[in-house]
Amino acid sequence: MQGGHDGADEKLAPRFQRTRANLERAITTLPVVIVFDNTNLARPFQLAAVYENGTRIG
Repeated sequence: MQGGHDGADEKLAPRFQRTRANLERAITTLPVVIVFDNTNLARPFQLAAVYENGTRIG
């Protein structure tokens, strides 16, 4: 994986779980959520998903 910053492995799993929970909460709460994938530094900000009123539309 590219990008980001170094972090202790034992901290990554809990951080991922919190981020995932926050994303799920945002999807069910906000009218529109747009998710981008920044894992590839050569092609940052790739559209990963679009949610409208809790439903994935793209």
